[in-house]
Amino acid sequence: MMERSLEHNNIVIAECDDAKLRDQAIWNAMLCCKNMNRYDEALKYAEMLPKERQSLTQDEAMDLCLQGEQLVEHRKFSVYRKIHDLLLTLSRIYEFAERMESHVAAAMDTTEAILKTVFPDGNYFGFYKDLCCVYERRAEFAVLAGDYDKAMEYLQIMMNYARKVPYNQQGYTCGVLDQLNVDYSSDHNLLYIIEGVDDVN
Repeated sequence: MMERSLEHNNIVIAECDDAKLRDQAIWNAMLCCKNMNRYDEALKYAEMLPKERQSLTQDEAMDLCLQGEQLVEHRKFSVYRKIHDLLLTLSRIYEFAERMESHVAAAMDTTEAILKTVFPDGNYFGFYKDLCCVYERRAEFAVLAGDYDKAMEYLQIMMNYARKVPYNQQGYTCGVLDQLNVDYSSDHNLLYIIEGVDDVN
C-alpha cells in the first residue's frame, strides 16, 4: 500500500503545476519512504521542500528523515538559527530607538542574558556581533545623555567584542550548541569596526 501511495505522489510531483498540491505530494512521498525505512529516499524528498513556508518546511522534513549524529547536528543548527532570528528581532527594538526607554533597555539586557544562558563559557563566536551592536547603542545613548565617560567605557567593551568576531570555522564549546561547527569565513560585517579599533584606546 505504501509503495502504491508513493507512486501516486510521484505522479503528482512530476505533473502537477499547483505548488501547494505538489508540496503536499512531496511531503506524503517523504513520509511513505520514512515509514518503509528508506531514509535516503525520504531525505531526497525532504530536500525538495521549500525552506520557508507556513507549513511543510524543509527544516521539519529533515528533522523527520535524518538519524543519529546527523539529526543531532541538524537540531543544534536549528536552535542556532532561531537564536540568531530572535536576537535580530530584539535588535530592531534598540537599533531604531531614538531615545533610551524601558523597553529599549530591556531588549539590550535580554540579548545579553540570552547569550550568557546559552553560552555559559562566554564563547559567543558569531554572536559577538550582537554584543557589539548592543554596546554601540549603549554608547550612543550615553552620549545623548551627556555621559561621555560611560560612552567611552561602552565603546571599549564593543571593541573588545569586535576583536573576537571569528573569520573562520569555529566550534561552540558548551551548552545546547556544544560541538556545533559554523563557518564564519565569508562574514566580514565588522571589518570597519576592527580596522578602527586602535582609535578608541
